Amino acid sequence: MEQCRTFLMNAKYEFDVCWVSAGSSGSTSLFGVSDYLASLALLLVIYTISDDRSKLRLTIAPIPVYYLIFWLFVCVFFLKGFIELWFYLGWPIFPFLDNKLLLDAALLIPSVVTIFIWLYLSYISPPVFSRWNSQNFFWIYEYLIHNGTQEELRLALIELSRSAKSIIKSASVPPQYSEATWKPNRTESAAHDLLLLFGNRRLCAEMARMSPNTAAAFFHEISEQEKFGLPYHTFAQNVATALLSDKASPIFHEDSGWQSGWSGYAQIYSKEIFTNPEHVTSLARKSSSPLDMHFPVTKDWGVENWEAYTRLTLMYFERLIEHSPEKLDDISVKQIFTNCRFMAIDTHNLNGAEGAFFLSDEYQKLEVLSRFLRNLIKLLDEKNVAVSSSLKPKDAFHNGFHELLANLIFEVIGISARVRHPAWTCWSVTHNAIWSDILRFRDGKTSNWIFRRVCRLIYDEIRRMDEFFYGRGATYLGFCLNVLGLNDKRDMNYGKRENPLRLAVLSWVKCNYCRMREESPKVAEACLHGNISFDDENLEFVKTYTDETGNTPDEVRFKVDPL
Repeated sequence: MEQCRTFLMNAKYEFDVCWVSAGSSGSTSLFGVSDYLASLALLLVIYTISDDRSKLRLTIAPIPVYYLIFWLFVCVFFLKGFIELWFYLGWPIFPFLDNKLLLDAALLIPSVVTIFIWLYLSYISPPVFSRWNSQNFFWIYEYLIHNGTQEELRLALIELSRSAKSIIKSASVPPQYSEATWKPNRTESAAHDLLLLFGNRRLCAEMARMSPNTAAAFFHEISEQEKFGLPYHTFAQNVATALLSDKASPIFHEDSGWQSGWSGYAQIYSKEIFTNPEHVTSLARKSSSPLDMHFPVTKDWGVENWEAYTRLTLMYFERLIEHSPEKLDDISVKQIFTNCRFMAIDTHNLNGAEGAFFLSDEYQKLEVLSRFLRNLIKLLDEKNVAVSSSLKPKDAFHNGFHELLANLIFEVIGISARVRHPAWTCWSVTHNAIWSDILRFRDGKTSNWIFRRVCRLIYDEIRRMDEFFYGRGATYLGFCLNVLGLNDKRDMNYGKRENPLRLAVLSWVKCNYCRMREESPKVAEACLHGNISFDDENLEFVKTYTDETGNTPDEVRFKVDPL
């Protein structure tokens, strides 16, 4: 040590270097080692008690904040200790460095700057997805989705909404055909993989419950940037399923302004996620429309779920008619009508039900369906949508949107007609909930066409029994006899537009029912719905009306031709 000091002191003469003894200027320290350690301990305590959100922001920052802070404070600690030792021993030093305040300030400034960077990234300008952190961003979210706690995932999803614009902007639309070359860069690849990662069902369920703003932000950005070819179809399907399945989601609080206040008027999530025609039509081609719910999901839905679904569907039809009426026969509409059939799939459970059957889920779902169909027909009439379908199409499969709607009503009538007894239950289901609620008392271009087309479909189904008798035809025949009645007079004013179907059905029954009872007695029995019976002695159908006064109930009879 003494030899080293002697060498440095002699350097002034040998190398013309001026040295002074460290500490000879008498300057004081700005802070000591103990002060530094106390400050470091305080920072560690602050970091430990800080929330998970600020920690996440530091983790996805474009610069390695944790590494920077760690190595900077380590270097400052050792340099401070070395300076203190140097000055304590009084070793030679350049005169301009013989100032502890200057040296301490040089060590303190980087530390303070690092702390300000920490605060800036944590609270002032949180980091978002960019080319500088794209890979790290993906892997952090991959870990949180699969391994993070519920609270960590919730905070991550809330933070994700700020990156929606940059993720969609960075993602490139892959080519439509797999054989086409597609070589995305690292940022584009990370954005593409993130959209695929967001299809995770756990993420979608948590997003629907705690962070619907994030889902709406992504749908909005995709629409704004017109990037409908991005691989977000799984995400769209799963988040829409979660929103409609969870009754705590905001979708159930956007029903109306009267019931939900501002949310019911604004309907932010309904408009962004479910009713944007561009989203729905493009996703429908990938079988991932947000309005295309799969049966394993909808089989557990209650009345409130279906009410929310039909409300969203009506909003979609309204926007579709306003912006792209030519897309009314799009595949998305076919998917919606297929889902609507699921509402009536359990109606047969009402067969034999008595008492307060109208409080059952099956009956209330049927009412939701009939209300949806009635409002849809009303909407088509109000918007003056032209009827492009034919009443007698050569190819019913390609007969346009109105044909799809008529077929849906026809199928619902067939499903509801499986309820044959008791008489009041049968009448409430087939007449009150379906026939009267959907088709009767409607006057408009669309409603008139739908009524006539449904009547033709019913009659065509009955006429197929000219070849052989079968249960489906008997179901529709029994429906007509019970709902339309047995009166064969042509001058009836009530239900006047039902006269052609009623008279045609009665004419067919008059000629064929005895043959049906002879050849297929079970099928003939299936035609007797509600309070309709058959008098074998007189060969007459008998409709017996309920009388609550104690008098003899009224009857209407209709005689058929013998064999």
